Amino acid sequence: MNSFVNQLIGEDIKNSYDLGSEVHKLSEIPILVAQGSHDILTPATIKELLIKYIPHAKLTEIENCGHWTVVEKPDKMNMLAENFFNPTLLN
Repeated sequence: MNSFVNQLIGEDIKNSYDLGSEVHKLSEIPILVAQGSHDILTPATIKELLIKYIPHAKLTEIENCGHWTVVEKPDKMNMLAENFFNPTLLN
């Protein structure tokens, strides 16, 4: 990882893509966030940076997983997606 590049990207996102005033538009859209327990952006960080502002979003921690949840835990991610898009499967 290059911390300088990451800092530049982060600054560009803050300066060019701040959608804070538009978050209310998401209130009718179901949102599921799946975050690896060992990602550099931990589930606790995602909760603070994202879920705090979109409280109806559901955060699911993928245990023993890093950033690439769909590569590292494809069965778990497929199950989450199936249940999210077809909640009747849970019954």
